[in-house]
Amino acid sequence: MKLAARIYFAFLPFILYIPNWTVIDLNGSHWLNISILNAAFIGYILFYYRSKSGKHLKNPILLSFAALFVISSISALYALNSAESIVKLTDMFTILSTLYVCFYFITYKAVSLKYLLSIIGITLTIDLAGSYYQYFEVISFTEFNFEHSNSLRGFYGNKNMSAIALMMKVPLVLMLGEISKSKLLKYYVYLISIAAFHLILLQSSRAAFSGIAICLILIILLLLIKKYLFNNKSIHDLRNLQKYILPILIAFILFKLTVNQNDTVSLENRVSSIINNKEDESTANRLRFFKQTLAYASTNPFLGCGIGNWKIMSIKMDSDNMFSYVVPGFAHNDILEILAETGIFGFLAYLSFFFFIFKTNLRNILMWMKSKTDYIPILLMFSFVFAFLDTNLNFPLNRADNQIVFFIYLSILQLTSNTINDEKN
Repeated sequence: MKLAARIYFAFLPFILYIPNWTVIDLNGSHWLNISILNAAFIGYILFYYRSKSGKHLKNPILLSFAALFVISSISALYALNSAESIVKLTDMFTILSTLYVCFYFITYKAVSLKYLLSIIGITLTIDLAGSYYQYFEVISFTEFNFEHSNSLRGFYGNKNMSAIALMMKVPLVLMLGEISKSKLLKYYVYLISIAAFHLILLQSSRAAFSGIAICLILIILLLLIKKYLFNNKSIHDLRNLQKYILPILIAFILFKLTVNQNDTVSLENRVSSIINNKEDESTANRLRFFKQTLAYASTNPFLGCGIGNWKIMSIKMDSDNMFSYVVPGFAHNDILEILAETGIFGFLAYLSFFFFIFKTNLRNILMWMKSKTDYIPILLMFSFVFAFLDTNLNFPLNRADNQIVFFIYLSILQLTSNTINDEKN
């Protein structure tokens, strides 16, 4: 089983990097490749390991998403367009089957934490190489400015997807440096962390900026809670967390020294637009989409328009604001979109999915606050911050690229949680 688990977790993240020049819809190709991989390994599991207890099926994260899939399937029966429902359901079934395989291997300890973190380290290196290649391509013929930021998307669909993936991976790579005894690897982890934060500044993704700000605030709050509520010293933890903070500062200095700061769309303007967003078109559009989904859900609280059908209903809801026949397509908030498509029951199922992930993180952090484990739970919480932020600002449920990173993160979270619980017992 251990060899099978290693092969699965090696193939899963590298689906993103498979060259596919003949396909227009790379996202569809990624979903298909994940489905093929899952079919092979589910068949293998069912054939060779039928005697297992089924403990992995009791995982609340898996059960929550399974409930969402069932509710979504029921909503397809009365959907406006059944074809769109089938497309969305196939993607959701791919997610469900991936969770099944991942939790199966994690539950029966078929793969090590270091192996999964090493996979993340390799993929982060590839991501950085792809984006920096594009960066050097840009500066080879012109001076870089923020108009070129979307050109630095690497292997992802756009810069926002790339930025979220990078920021989810950095804390996990820092975990690899923490558990490794190799000084060379520790230095390498530090180097690619700086490179990742520097790339985030070049990409100018406001979602990533928001996530970094939330993580820095979390560091302060958690250290204060540990010190004053749990009466445990936090000096050692602060030194460790400098491994996350210092790369940000170094990357910022490098950015200031190498990029033209007279650009009309400066970094300061991008950051300030997060707070002062009244005149920002992108933010205004998102807020309008949020209001529309809530307005529709308030009049259809139990049924919704059917899974995958918000892209149709959004045309009607946004008809007074559409310009040049540009259709919204997505609510830019997966949780609200699920509410509009499946009603309150699907909404609660999806919210439960994230609640149980948060609960696992919180349980690990409480162990850290009691000084019964190291600071690794904080790093895992950082990755969750970016994943949840992406869910509330974009539509990762429809994007295989970001889901692949999320699958590996959940596997690492579950494996770490199991280890902490074993040490506790």
